[in-house]
Amino acid sequence: MKRILSALLVTLTLASTVTLFSCSQADIDITHKNNVYSDLSDWINNSDIYAGKTVALNATYTVVYNFSENKIARHTLLAYDATGVKRALYEVRKSDGAYPEIGSEVTVIGTLTKDRYIAVESFSGSPSTLTVDIDALTLSAAELHTFIESYRNEYSNSEHYGKSVSIFGHLTGNDTNHFLIGLDGDGKYIWEIELYDPTGRAYFPQAAGNTVNPVQIIGELTTFVDDNVTYACIKVDRVIPVESVFKIDNDNN
Repeated sequence: MKRILSALLVTLTLASTVTLFSCSQADIDITHKNNVYSDLSDWINNSDIYAGKTVALNATYTVVYNFSENKIARHTLLAYDATGVKRALYEVRKSDGAYPEIGSEVTVIGTLTKDRYIAVESFSGSPSTLTVDIDALTLSAAELHTFIESYRNEYSNSEHYGKSVSIFGHLTGNDTNHFLIGLDGDGKYIWEIELYDPTGRAYFPQAAGNTVNPVQIIGELTTFVDDNVTYACIKVDRVIPVESVFKIDNDNN
């Protein structure tokens, strides 16, 4: 009986290792490259050629936020060209749903598919361990609108006052005042809340003209006083740039 069990365990171990591979075993190993923009672009434009090939690469992990539904539309890798102007996005999918911290630099190992995404075998490092009292992505777009409006009306009387929050939106403002704004499927304003940075150390990325400026804000629901007027706000801990769409057609879901 013991021999049978031992043989079974060996078989299971061998079967498991078949699905795993290292960077050096990948058909396309570009982990030595500092910039993979051209590679991502080539995979996008020639998906039929590369489908089924295993890859290993370094890139920035980010997400595409859908404003109209207040949800993550896609998980993706990001790389800029040499000018820093053009960017390539390549979708990644992981069966267990365990993704890294948004904005982190990762080594990705997986398989390219004909549908232009990487079926991820592994990310370097540990999955995201972000824990907040309120994850706004658990709300529908309508619920998020109501949540923000209620908090702005109730201030410190709100049951959510002092709680940590993770929330996505459009960042706007100037050198001294910043706001997070919700947009609908047509890019129209639907809610706003002020962002408060008492340390002056937070980085607030800017976008030119009317360009959408999507970010993830991690912070605390609180208030601040200016000229004896109290304002509801989010005290900012982190500002993380992301990608976005206003809406996704049902035919493309």
